Amino acid sequence: MRPDYVRLPVSGNRSNDKVAAWVPLTLFEALQTADAPVDDDWEEVSAEETARRLGRSKTVALQIERYRRLARSNREVSGVEVLGVLRLVARRSDAALVFAEAGRRAGRYLARSGGAWELIRRLVPFRAVRDAMGWKLACNAAAARLGVQLSKEGKTVIASVEHSVAARATPDGSACRFYGSAVAELLRNVTSFDGALVHETCVARGDHTCRWRSVTGSGE
Repeated sequence: MRPDYVRLPVSGNRSNDKVAAWVPLTLFEALQTADAPVDDDWEEVSAEETARRLGRSKTVALQIERYRRLARSNREVSGVEVLGVLRLVARRSDAALVFAEAGRRAGRYLARSGGAWELIRRLVPFRAVRDAMGWKLACNAAAARLGVQLSKEGKTVIASVEHSVAARATPDGSACRFYGSAVAELLRNVTSFDGALVHETCVARGDHTCRWRSVTGSGE
C-alpha cells in the first residue's frame, strides 16, 4: 500500500521519510498568493520589486509546476525536502498567515480527494446524517493523509498527532499552524463545523503530542 500520510519522526534525518507531494505544493501556492500584489497595486509595483518577492519568483513557479505534476500522479517527496520548505516559510514575517493559507488549501484538497463527499452531499438530504458521515470521512482522511487522530469530548473536537514534519521544522511550533488550519478547513468542508482549532500542546515545545481543541466564536 502506498503511504499517503505525512508522518515523520521528531528527530533525525532519515532519507526514506516520505511526504505526499501536495503538502509542499500547498505551501508554495500559499507563498505565491501571499506575495501577489493586490489589484490596485499592479501598476505601482516595478518588475524588479516583483522579482524580489519570493512567491512571485520563477523558482517558486517552477516548484509549483513540479509539485503539481507529482501530486496529480499521487507521488511523494522526501521528508527532508518538505522540512526545508517549511523552514523557508518560517523565516518570513508573515509565516503564520502563509502556514494558515497552506493549511486551508490542504484541508480543501483532503475534502475533495476521492469524491466521496460530493456523493454524500448530493444523495443524503438530512443534515445530521451528512454530518455523521462527513465526520467519519474527516477522521479517515486526517489519519491516513496527515497522521492526525480526531476525536470528540462532548461537542468539542480534539485533534492530536505525536510525530509531524511541522513540529520538526520550527523550535517554537509555528509550522504546526499548517496542521490546525488543514484539519479545521477539512471539517468545515465536510461537516457543519464553524469554529477554530487552538493549539494547546506542541511536541516542538517539549510536550508529548501536538494537540488542538476546537473553540467557537463564544469561546466554548
